[in-house]
Amino acid sequence: MKVKSVHARRFGTPWVTRGVAAVGALVLLTGLTGPASAGDSRATGASHAGSRQAHQPKGHQHKHHKRPKGQKIGAGFFGMWAPSLDTGYPTVPVKALDLSSNGVYWRSIETSPGHYDFTNLDALVAQAQAHHAKPLLVLGATPNFYASVLDLHPASTQMPPIDAWKSYVQAVVDRYGASIEYEIWPEPNIIGNWSGTPQQLASLVAAASQIIHGQAPQAVVVSPAMVLRLKFEQRWMKSFFAQKVGGHRIGSYVDAVGIDPYPPADGTPETSAGYVTLARRIMKKYKVSAPVWNMEINYGVLGAHQLVSTLPMQTQASYVVRTYLLNAAANVKRVYWLIWHYQPTLGVQLLDEDNTTISKAGVAYQTVHQWLTGSTVRSCTSKKHHLYACELTSAHHDAWVYWTTQGKARIRVPHGTRHLETMTGGQRRVVAGHKLKVTQAPVFLHH
Repeated sequence: MKVKSVHARRFGTPWVTRGVAAVGALVLLTGLTGPASAGDSRATGASHAGSRQAHQPKGHQHKHHKRPKGQKIGAGFFGMWAPSLDTGYPTVPVKALDLSSNGVYWRSIETSPGHYDFTNLDALVAQAQAHHAKPLLVLGATPNFYASVLDLHPASTQMPPIDAWKSYVQAVVDRYGASIEYEIWPEPNIIGNWSGTPQQLASLVAAASQIIHGQAPQAVVVSPAMVLRLKFEQRWMKSFFAQKVGGHRIGSYVDAVGIDPYPPADGTPETSAGYVTLARRIMKKYKVSAPVWNMEINYGVLGAHQLVSTLPMQTQASYVVRTYLLNAAANVKRVYWLIWHYQPTLGVQLLDEDNTTISKAGVAYQTVHQWLTGSTVRSCTSKKHHLYACELTSAHHDAWVYWTTQGKARIRVPHGTRHLETMTGGQRRVVAGHKLKVTQAPVFLHH
């Protein structure tokens, strides 16, 4: 019997999600700052900035504690899935593109043994580069002609002949070098995506990493992205990172660790942030120091191609802003939003049904991009009454973002603060020291 779970990178229709199983709610950590990940600077997607003195809002002062260093957010923090680059390139700021929804898995490139058709991928890479965005190619999906007739699993999920894999990877890196980024396989801890063992997958990762880095030392190799909602998926991630190849831990072969931290269908960005924390615990156990990348995220997903009622517009916009803030505070170096396309199996839509008009959630994406880019996110912490507070600094001002996960709360406007911005671009003046009502819609306060 197949165990179903949320995932978007299904080989047949990459951005359509599958079924879900019930899982218990995660216990969330209130502090999401954590230590900065060590790891190759090629894969960071954002740099770290030194701390400086700033006013603390009342009620959020930390006496005798060193101020969190945080991470400075660059434009490369913001990634996107976009299935129609030729006719519907994103009109919001995007500096990284996941090509998983564009028909360029291995089986679409190697059309017969040893024969590669790069026509589609060439066009996609050119389109991304014309917009100054970095494309990411997911290498996996075994072609039918490399599958074993004795294996009853779908061909695309099978362990391929290692020589065929190496030849394919070599052909790709010979053509694109470090101009693209490389993820090895999509969500292998989903039964419908990978039927081999963790050890077999580790051998593919190590072989690909050695070829890619040998040919293009500055190229970024991302580990197979793992989903984390279910216990067996978590066990699979642990088993994978426990593997060694050539005497070296498999984590040493990658420049970034990919995760797909989908929450349950009724989950929130705070639930998703709990899976980021869980992934870091697994990485720590197996001494994986590479940066974390969030390879795809959306909300309200039922799976199994089930249509969903989109979340209320205010909620959609709120989830977008909260997702990027919480990931920034958790030191995640890149976040790919799923997807720049109206997709009725997802709860949050950046576009209206005409696939042209930017939705309220799309406007919120633009807003949080503006808030974060160039800022250092010091922390996001949870206070009483379900209140979250994020501290940001930049060369221009200190800032705070507040929201609740349910209900309302009141705060005092931080000392020196004069301006408030809403998640959809509204602005008004505020008075430091006065009380301010906070709801589930994040507000940005700055000097």
